[in-house]
Amino acid sequence: MGRIPCTRDGEDLYDHEGYVSSILDDGSSSHGTWTTEIERRTVAWRAECSCGWGGTDRESGGPDIPGDGEYDAILEEWEVEHVGPLLRTIERQRQLESLTETVRIAETLLCDGIEEALARGATWNDVAAAIRTNVYKAQRLYGLSEVSTSLRNGTSRSDTGLCDGPTAI
Repeated sequence: MGRIPCTRDGEDLYDHEGYVSSILDDGSSSHGTWTTEIERRTVAWRAECSCGWGGTDRESGGPDIPGDGEYDAILEEWEVEHVGPLLRTIERQRQLESLTETVRIAETLLCDGIEEALARGATWNDVAAAIRTNVYKAQRLYGLSEVSTSLRNGTSRSDTGLCDGPTAI
């Protein structure tokens, strides 16, 4: 029976089930399967994962199945060397996704504010000062001077391309 790791928010990672395998006298792995024949041919133990990761071989000290303490000690390598880095990567990815969504919301709010300011008569100089940049960069990132004229004439943001997303300079 293996162990299934889970993320902080309780998501089970079934593709990363950890287990202890017998390493047989021919060098092959039992992949967590236990039989009398496998037990008889066991020369070492190894932590393995259902994704294909494998730890370091450990001398078995005899044909017996490892006890709970030995089993836990073998699986500790899987937890430290494989699951730990995997969970940190997943957590960083989720943080990045969350930050990306926060940035998207902030950009939408900024674009809405710029659109409203231009519609109410603000100039690109006003916009640039408010967002602490120069006029050229403000226009490159959030629209062109023709866009502000279009907005004053009742054209919508989707028609002008204003704030379709920042453009790399």
